[in-house]
Amino acid sequence: MNLLLKNAREQKGLKTREVAQISKIDQALISKFESGTRKPTKDQIIKLSNLLEINTDDLLVLWLKDKILNEIKSEPLGLKALKLAEAELLTISVIQPKSNFALQIIFDEIAVLQDQFKKITPFDLRRITKQTELEFTFECNRINGNSLNFEETKLVINDGITIGGKPMQEHLEVINFYEAVQFCKDIVQRKIAFTEKELLQLKGLVSRGLQTDQTEKYVDKVACQEMEVFFKWFESNKNLLSIIELAVESHLKLMTILPFHNGNNQIALLVMNLILLQNQLNLAIIKGDSLNKEKYIAILEQSLLSNNNAQFTEYFAQQLKETLTYSLSLQNN
Repeated sequence: MNLLLKNAREQKGLKTREVAQISKIDQALISKFESGTRKPTKDQIIKLSNLLEINTDDLLVLWLKDKILNEIKSEPLGLKALKLAEAELLTISVIQPKSNFALQIIFDEIAVLQDQFKKITPFDLRRITKQTELEFTFECNRINGNSLNFEETKLVINDGITIGGKPMQEHLEVINFYEAVQFCKDIVQRKIAFTEKELLQLKGLVSRGLQTDQTEKYVDKVACQEMEVFFKWFESNKNLLSIIELAVESHLKLMTILPFHNGNNQIALLVMNLILLQNQLNLAIIKGDSLNKEKYIAILEQSLLSNNNAQFTEYFAQQLKETLTYSLSLQNN
């Protein structure tokens, strides 16, 4: 870290005296930071990163690393303690922020909203959950071109009513998707791990009665190989990545592979939300009206093209926050 600070200052052509004047940090401290004989505070790190145009997250990671090493480097059991601390952090963290301060605010708000669900009575929670699942089904199908409105979707699912003038395929789409949501809940309740078996069962539910016979699991051999890699990646990362990060990256990977002849977006949305449910979070509804659909597709395409999930992570976190806010508003209705 000390070399990074020194190199960044020299690249900007600044003297330690000038850095001290601008940052309001004593010049002697600046010199000690650069020599490694003194560690800056967190506030000083943020000031210096902004002044010297160093990525704040990168500098804070190095600062935390040095701070941790200073505490445990002389302890024989330090490494074991570090591993235990890592495991505990993974269990209590909704997401480890990787981008910006605004995103961190959203994550904090999500944690607060999720905590409020613990205060809801079981009766109200069942009612709210039912409504959220219906809206999730409606919006996901609307994103993918289904023309049934929300009230029609409710009638089809709750009462088995056929809507006049609407194709039978659209009726099957909403019924199938809703059953796939219930299957996700069953996976969570029975504490079943997400594997290829569960993915193919989801695909079977979403596609039931809609397609001609297709005996192969995936669209071709390339997709089959890529899905094998996907599940190896998932197993390796499911306990390393944070919840929202894992959900987002899984969605993006599935939309990159496009493993099935059709229904890929429905499956990717289901998998993303299954990961939330498995980690005691709620469904995140992405609205399917023309404006929101266009925004979702644009951010998705940009993320896939740039191979960078930061923008989609912020977008998805915002959708989760808005869904939680809406669901809590149903408590008194």
